[in-house]
Amino acid sequence: MIAQIEPSDLINNPNIRVEDLCGDARELAEPLVKKAKKLSLSKFGKWTVLLIGDPGCGKSALAEIAANTIAEHRENILSYSGINVDVDLVRQWQRDFRIGSLYSGWRVLVIEEIDTVPARAQDLMLDVIDKLPECVAIIGTSNNHTENFSDRFQTRFTPLEVKSLTSEEIHEFAMRHWPRLDPSEVRKIAEGCNGNMRAALHDLQSLCDGF
Repeated sequence: MIAQIEPSDLINNPNIRVEDLCGDARELAEPLVKKAKKLSLSKFGKWTVLLIGDPGCGKSALAEIAANTIAEHRENILSYSGINVDVDLVRQWQRDFRIGSLYSGWRVLVIEEIDTVPARAQDLMLDVIDKLPECVAIIGTSNNHTENFSDRFQTRFTPLEVKSLTSEEIHEFAMRHWPRLDPSEVRKIAEGCNGNMRAALHDLQSLCDGF
């Protein structure tokens, strides 16, 4: 039985679940979670992964799920938008990584739109990645394709491409969660959002608010 949730509950939700995903993001979630669970049980290792895909394909949701899986405590997860990352912040990460955390387990850094990190900060960030301590994961997201990143950047991350949703996948997901909605109106939303689930959820919330 599907929980009674609203479309807005699935937008920027730090507690997003695998069952809240659909399409390619749902397919990729299983191996991603499996990898994160395996790492979480280990006291050794480092993990740098880059989730790539068009806006609204599920990258941010996958990043949250992976981060929540590998970290034992929510306090061990830090999230930033790439455009807000500067040299001073990266240096703070360096200091924090050396000092360690008050909480046990892996520490996770989530950087949304990592390609928007300014050049100087990005160079320093890659230096930090080269010297990551054990049990630190960096999960980045980007709308850019891998070939648009520098060679140095590409070699520091494992890329994972997330395909855009089809209108049929969005329509089926919406009708399964909110069967009270008019199927024809949901179809219009699914076909008009160009595979962007976030945009579809905003429009679906407007429909739900009308009930």
